[in-house]
Parts: sequence; C-alpha cells; structure tokens
Amino acid sequence: MKRLLVLFVLVAAACSGTPQGIEVSNARVWVPPGSTTAAYFDLTNHGPGDDTLVGVESDIARAMVHRTMMQDGQMMMQPAGPVAVPVGETVSFAPGGLHVMLMDVPPLGVGDTVELRLLFEQAGTVTVEVPVVEIETP
Repeated sequence: MKRLLVLFVLVAAACSGTPQGIEVSNARVWVPPGSTTAAYFDLTNHGPGDDTLVGVESDIARAMVHRTMMQDGQMMMQPAGPVAVPVGETVSFAPGGLHVMLMDVPPLGVGDTVELRLLFEQAGTVTVEVPVVEIETP
C-alpha cells in the first residue's frame, strides 16, 4: 500500500504542469535604448522528451520570439514561431540569432528585473526573473 501511495504521488507530480525539465540559464535583458529591447538566455532540456517553446509573455511589455537573419545582404528580424528544444540539448537565444523581442518597454536600468513566462508544450509555463544589463558589445 505504501508503494502505491508513493507511486501515486510521483505520477501526480509528473502531471501537475510544473516546469519540469527545462533549465533557463545565462538570462539577461539589455537596457532599452528606447521602448524596444531584447532578452537572451539558454534553454536546456533535462526532461524525459523533446519540448517546444510556443510563446513568451511579460507583464511590462509585448513579447515575441524573433530570429535575426541575413536576407538580401541585410540583417532582418522576423517572428521565429515555435522553437524546438530537443531532450538533452541546449538552445541559445543570443545576439544575431534567436531572441525575445520586448516592445513598448517602460524605462529600465541596470539591476532591474523583468519577469518572463516561457510557454512550453510539455513543461508548461516556466517563469524566470531576468536581470537588466548593459548592452553587450563585440
């Protein structure tokens, strides 16, 4: 009976919608030079299977996953759509590639934080407090 109770608790925890398996690291938001900025981070999937980032939300700004790419010799940004995060792999959101575009941002300074809610097909909602940092220069 005790084993059955332990098994029930483990199954309930696995199905609870808690953010299981997705690790967010190296997160940062650039100090906005105006009303638009970007958030960057690494997503590592430690879960039992592949997952997909399907959206992002923020209480302080409109948020959208974008991809930077070269088109006809010019750098362009466009919505990225769902982003696969295969099990055991890390997907980087970095300058010049994938990023979270934050639009209509209020004034922010170094040391402030921005809450992002990353929405995954399997892991559910993963909430992360992202520090605001100076813009990185190469």
